[in-house]
Amino acid sequence: DDAFNSHPTNPELMSSEILTQFQNNGTIETELIKIPMVDLPLGATEDRVCGTIDIEKALTEGVKAFEPGLLAKANRGILYVDEV
Repeated sequence: DDAFNSHPTNPELMSSEILTQFQNNGTIETELIKIPMVDLPLGATEDRVCGTIDIEKALTEGVKAFEPGLLAKANRGILYVDEV
């Protein structure tokens, strides 16, 4: 499951995790999904929109982990902004 909704064949549009998998195997599993439509909530913070460091994972497992935000979820889809 790719949090960034990477392109299945274009390496320039793949997340680093999927790109590594693609370079090792040459193939990746794909799943046909509906175009994602993500609603931007009123008062969304910068870290909710752009993503942030996963503090819980860092504290419990001692590893750096990035928690993607709404932009990653809406990648190759639609980010709906209402009442700006």
